[in-house]
Amino acid sequence: MAYHKDALPRGEELGDYVIESVLGHGGFGITYLARDTNLGSDIALKEYLPQTIAGRNGATAIIPNKGVANAIKDYHWGLTEFLKEAQALARFKHTNIVRVLRFMEANGTAYMAMEYEKGQSLAAILKQKNNRRLSEKELLSVFIPVLNGLAAVHEIGMLHLDIKPDNIYIKEDRTPMLIDFGSARQAIIDADHAQKITLTHGFAPIEQYPDKGQQGPWTDLYALGASMYFCISGKRPPVSIDRYKMKLKHQTDTMLPAVKVGEHRYPRYLLECIDWALEIYAKDRPQNAKELQEGLLGRGRPFKGPKPQIRIPVNDRNPIKESRPWGKILTVTLLSLLLLSGGGAYLGWSEVKQRFPRPAAEVEQQLKKLDPYYRQLLEWVRSR
Repeated sequence: MAYHKDALPRGEELGDYVIESVLGHGGFGITYLARDTNLGSDIALKEYLPQTIAGRNGATAIIPNKGVANAIKDYHWGLTEFLKEAQALARFKHTNIVRVLRFMEANGTAYMAMEYEKGQSLAAILKQKNNRRLSEKELLSVFIPVLNGLAAVHEIGMLHLDIKPDNIYIKEDRTPMLIDFGSARQAIIDADHAQKITLTHGFAPIEQYPDKGQQGPWTDLYALGASMYFCISGKRPPVSIDRYKMKLKHQTDTMLPAVKVGEHRYPRYLLECIDWALEIYAKDRPQNAKELQEGLLGRGRPFKGPKPQIRIPVNDRNPIKESRPWGKILTVTLLSLLLLSGGGAYLGWSEVKQRFPRPAAEVEQQLKKLDPYYRQLLEWVRSR
């Protein structure tokens, strides 16, 4: 990555750390690869630097931009929030959340020292794939664990508020984790600062826009759903505020549903989960990470589509074990007994279909797919 113009120079010392290179940067700060001189190990060091209201004065010091209205007040408010987040994240350790080792103040700003793990972001992985899409297995292997981490964050009263493929990091051992809590805020945010929360359009729900609702776990779940949508389509969803305006006018949603985008490539229930997370109104979405996770595992919410089938891997050439004919024989036998001993002996096949049209029609449709022998047996049953 090219060295950022406002980054600390290589070799700069910050306590026990020495700056080696830039790992990434965004609107709220710069993340460096640094060396811990005491332990002899690498760490990721994140610097608070909101570039819209502050800049570096000389080699190291950061100061608010006096030419921007309320810059000093806003800078110090953000700095306080940055330190609160660092303190909260340092209190717990979770496999799927970036680990904060310590935090400190220097150069007129603050820094988070985090464990450095080799790997790359989900966004980088998607760029490397020709069609920019994940398979069903890859999708679940990323987002089921991420939901575990997200649930832990929500339990301590924090929100991430900037979930997107850039902020989902895949370690070398393929373990996914959430990173970059630079936009994370407590669930209750001072109304005076509501408009200062950064947004990633397409991944942010309407309640992250000024005066459009209360934020909560459902806010992060929208962003997670948008990230999944990106993984199956190669495109981010339309801006939520635009979708909201269309909804108010009773016009067609500008977003093509996931059930259409991923049709024939992913299970219906999985696509419905993505659409569920991407509902415009917060009340219509999953209300916590566990709810969405249960949905992705095929449990919990009563979906419109068929329920997921349990798959039993056999080998690479035949990943799903073929059913044996005993199931067909049992089906026909049970049907024969039902018709001969119960309704069939007295009502006849046509009357059974009339009284129970849907079940009988479904059974008949399934039996039509059987081998000729079983179809002959079906005809025999009908004639009794």
